[in-house]
Amino acid sequence: ENTAALWAEEQKSLEAIYQQDFEVLGTAYWQIRLCKDAVLRIELPSGYPQSVPPSVVLVGSECQVGGLIKTLAEEWLPGEACIFGWAEEIARRALPEAQEHQAQSADVGQSGSREECSKEQLRPRIVIDDDGNHIYEPRTRKHRDAPRSVRDGQKLRVWDDESLDPAHAVELYHGEVVEEKKSKFQAHFAKVVNMGEVKWAHRELLSDDKLATATHNTIAYQFYDYTKSIQVLDYDDDHENGAGKCLGRLLKHGGYMGIFVMVSRWYGGVQLGSDRFKILNRVLQTLLEKSGVESQPKGPTGKNAKNKKVERSSSIRRQGMLAQWFAPVVTDSD
Repeated sequence: ENTAALWAEEQKSLEAIYQQDFEVLGTAYWQIRLCKDAVLRIELPSGYPQSVPPSVVLVGSECQVGGLIKTLAEEWLPGEACIFGWAEEIARRALPEAQEHQAQSADVGQSGSREECSKEQLRPRIVIDDDGNHIYEPRTRKHRDAPRSVRDGQKLRVWDDESLDPAHAVELYHGEVVEEKKSKFQAHFAKVVNMGEVKWAHRELLSDDKLATATHNTIAYQFYDYTKSIQVLDYDDDHENGAGKCLGRLLKHGGYMGIFVMVSRWYGGVQLGSDRFKILNRVLQTLLEKSGVESQPKGPTGKNAKNKKVERSSSIRRQGMLAQWFAPVVTDSD
């Protein structure tokens, strides 16, 4: 996708999330009002988001955020649309008053108790853009001084009409919650035959209040698309670096076809390092075995079978990820 299209897509999401607090100042200049007195001004260089990060400055606040912005820029990865994540991180760490401003913007009632408001703010926020897409804004718990992937939490999601179509509804299966070194894990899966069912299952799971508060909801799926005669295999880390690839390898090498899987993790404050990949695999494998899910053929066989190939879905291709199936490289120690 070209730069203009990527900017337009990110602008649409930010407008839906921040509404009147988001403003376009020029072709490559935006701003987001984080609280009453503080505005985040954004300059989009021509190489964003493919090769260079955006330039941001906080205006109207006495808080010194130069060091934080420098850290965000250093941790930024090419191809990452990061403005929403940066704005939330700056607001959380440097502007306590921004949380109150955002709660008011989201119409959180002031008449309820402090506990009720807290629960409300943890629920995901769903907004509908001009094209009818449902934008899922996660509100996971924040962990000060945690690894970057934990602080990022879940990804922003955009659900299209296909994910809402009841014709794609499938049965969802859930495993038991497993606790390891204060982190909690829970596996889920659904039997699927097409991308419509994958999208429906993913959206339906994240609609659950409990799962919506997880630190990460890592997914993977594999099915044979008979209309295109291709094997579809894909994953999404949800900011849990390397986790999606780990689940994808399990599906690929385990021969699990026609399946969508998700493993939820609630970070407990203790960094697990590479052990988290073993735990993800174990809780998922346990659920699949208890549910009687067995390896299946990967598609048509015999003399009439067409050559099969693996296709990465367009939603992941746009993020510049590669379908390479090898042991995950640990880039974060959470």
